[in-house]
Amino acid sequence: MTISIDRKHLKYLAILAMVLDHISEIILIPGLKGEGQILMNLHLSVPVAELLKQMFIGIGSMTGAVMIFGVIEGYHYTKDAKKYLLRLILFGLLSQYPFYMAFKINLLNMMFSLALCLMTVHVHYRTSDVNIRIMLKILLLLANMYTDWSMLAVPFTLILLRAMDNRESIRGAHEPVNREQLLRELESRDIGYENDKKHYHGGLFSVSDKVNRNGRFLFDRGKLKAAWVCCILLCIVEDLLSGKTFPEAVLVNAGVIMAAVLITYFYDGTEGKKSKVSKYGFYLFYPIHLIVLTLIYQILR
Repeated sequence: MTISIDRKHLKYLAILAMVLDHISEIILIPGLKGEGQILMNLHLSVPVAELLKQMFIGIGSMTGAVMIFGVIEGYHYTKDAKKYLLRLILFGLLSQYPFYMAFKINLLNMMFSLALCLMTVHVHYRTSDVNIRIMLKILLLLANMYTDWSMLAVPFTLILLRAMDNRESIRGAHEPVNREQLLRELESRDIGYENDKKHYHGGLFSVSDKVNRNGRFLFDRGKLKAAWVCCILLCIVEDLLSGKTFPEAVLVNAGVIMAAVLITYFYDGTEGKKSKVSKYGFYLFYPIHLIVLTLIYQILR
């Protein structure tokens, strides 16, 4: 029996990982620093709290990786990229005060990071002038310095795009593609592909811009593996530069490794059962869970 996961459940896993990460950041870390009576009120010893903190932070790194992948994929499914971007910015604005109250850091929240990722994808596909494209990507990288997942969100996007963009290896990004001809062209390659020739297994349909909305997001599985390795190494290097030991850096990024495995080997590219909750729930859940966790922190103090 083949185990697979659809987009909705992948998103739910990312949300769960986010909650665990934020419990660690908002409640456990202050408790370990001796703020108030947090650990006592939770009936946690220091060793147990430290273990939970490490576990939750490690798992939590999964969220950013999954959401960035989802933005790249979402760009090719959305009917209106401008509305998608405005939605991210709107909820970013709504989430900024809860984000600041929760973490007390002078950065823009993850919604803005995802908005930068979406703009990066748009620039990658829509800017034909190479020099302008490079300049815009550099500006987006600089902007990422002032958002959550600082200097990781946009680099992740650029790295993953290389695994999903088949323009160079198959044909031009905006050149019309004959479906059957494309299928024959892909059959000999290690690209997610279903035998019924009706769908493409879990991948980005980037060969021709939004050609055949019934097709799934097409990616080169071999390139995707290499891209995830690069993303994981980027995270580890960043943590090493911040002073962590190699084992610590690997553990902190366990969630990124989990995301890479899930998406590469188990994600089937299907949307899952449609509902307004699954489509917009994350946008509302993001600021609400920050408010709730901040209130819990205040109570436990």
